[in-house]
Amino acid sequence: MVLREPGALSRLCCGNGRFRANAAAHIPAAAELELPIQGIRMSSRRQLREKVMQALYAFELGGGDVSHVMNNVLREGLEEDPPGRKFAESLYLRTLDHQKELDDIIERHLEHWDLDRVALVDRILLRVAICELLTFEDIPPKVSINEAIEVAKRFSTPKSGKFINGILDAVLLELQHEGRLKKSGRGLVGMQPVRDRTLP
Repeated sequence: MVLREPGALSRLCCGNGRFRANAAAHIPAAAELELPIQGIRMSSRRQLREKVMQALYAFELGGGDVSHVMNNVLREGLEEDPPGRKFAESLYLRTLDHQKELDDIIERHLEHWDLDRVALVDRILLRVAICELLTFEDIPPKVSINEAIEVAKRFSTPKSGKFINGILDAVLLELQHEGRLKKSGRGLVGMQPVRDRTLP
């Protein structure tokens, strides 16, 4: 079944077409594993990921002007939060820089689906989560996956959370098996069960 952009995507933008961030009312237990990095408030991490998702969505729909989207969508509302802005910018830019690689990884786990049949929000959230797995050593894999699922529940289809969970779980095991999952510090939290699942 093709995943389509639902009416809930109206949350992505205001009536005048400007994109906005929506703070989640609840942070799941997994997010509590994530300690503040460089002064970022733990409660803001969900908002920052939503900001990144909205910026990447705007980038896809707007023809691909990286700087314009970063200045007018991503940084809006983060003027008083330099550490948060730095995290959001890093995640946004790294996701774009690695997009071809990220899409290749996703496609290997779609099982006879074409990537362009996946709802745009789901595609973006998969890219962002896999980017975190690969390039943010201090973020535990469980946090990256759970946050993608929770944002999907808020902005995408009712089935998106389960779909994203299945893809990311398979990707996580692939990256660990290939020795590409490089975590350190707090990023090591929850890694032992992942290692145990990939033992021969």
